[in-house]
Amino acid sequence: MKIHSATRSRCRRLDALAHPCEFQPGGGIAMTNRRRFLSSISGVVLATVAGVDGKAEAQTTAKLDEKDPQAVALGYKHDTSKVDKAKFAKHDVSQKCSNCQLYQGKPGDAWGPCPIFAGKQVSANGWCNSYVKKA
Repeated sequence: MKIHSATRSRCRRLDALAHPCEFQPGGGIAMTNRRRFLSSISGVVLATVAGVDGKAEAQTTAKLDEKDPQAVALGYKHDTSKVDKAKFAKHDVSQKCSNCQLYQGKPGDAWGPCPIFAGKQVSANGWCNSYVKKA
């Protein structure tokens, strides 16, 4: 294999700087360096991050099911007027997720996130036994 003298000297300089070089068939040089490595994985990293963001968004838009085991344990109902007063004596019809300290939805939203039910949205008109009146 015949290598041009300028290519050989460039490779020697790069070898001195600890940059590995490989001679390719046809006389070209393939440099495997940090820049090439980072540019090659940047697409993978970007796709991974975008996938994570998409999953997080999909999880926060999922509405809580009243039959969810945690919802059942806390007596969650989408409509505060349908809460069993025999089981939850402290409940009052004026108590709603929208005026609970834990509710993270915006005023006027029909559904919003709640840290008690991570990754799920609760009804603004709903109620659960973890209700804490907003200050």
